[in-house]
Amino acid sequence: MTFKEIKEQAKTAIEGNRKTSLGGIVLVVFISMVLGGFIGGISGGFLADGYFAAYNAIQQLGSHTVSIFIAVPLSAGLVWLHLDIFDKVQTRSANVFQGFKPYWKVVGAHALVMLYTMLWSILLVIPGIIKGLAYSQTLYILKDKPELGVVAALDESERLMKGNKWRIIGFNLSFILWYLPTFILVGALIAFGAAGLTGWVIASAIALIAYNVFFIVYFAPYYHTAVSGFYRSLTTKSEQ
Repeated sequence: MTFKEIKEQAKTAIEGNRKTSLGGIVLVVFISMVLGGFIGGISGGFLADGYFAAYNAIQQLGSHTVSIFIAVPLSAGLVWLHLDIFDKVQTRSANVFQGFKPYWKVVGAHALVMLYTMLWSILLVIPGIIKGLAYSQTLYILKDKPELGVVAALDESERLMKGNKWRIIGFNLSFILWYLPTFILVGALIAFGAAGLTGWVIASAIALIAYNVFFIVYFAPYYHTAVSGFYRSLTTKSEQ
């Protein structure tokens, strides 16, 4: 499938499923943020004044714990939710929790991808990026082929991405125009804020917030579905 065909199919698939997608996105972001702050606060809340370094370290540990053991399965669930949407399988927002079912597979896959990418990055940055791209389809594969182990899923992702690494970069770059208004507004806010033009800064800040609300509500569901479509294009090509 061409990029245009993938995007068109994604637009068709998201029709009638935008609320489901948005609900899943909001659930993931809200739970990750609330639990991250809560665990960090509880971890350091009993430290006395003057122990700010220790407090910060424990808070960071709490946040990272949430990231690895809670946000990762939620992110996997979000990926699988949008693959279902692209495949036109009936689903619901609460399915973002499906990433907790093969819990250790999801966490293990994330850990191995991070480890392998880091080890390759020690050599040079570029090999690390290449490995990250090679393993980018791992979560989708765990959804499609739950019988596979973690290492087998990584190997399958690497196989699918052979010859497609530049293609996925190009696919993501094809969405760049969606991000330009945010970059322009942020740059203008910084420039005029330094000049002290208060009224203009306030108006631009409101415009930035309004645009990003639109960005999240309209673009994010479409983008996540389109990325799922990219994976489906790889599997379809592989089967032919």
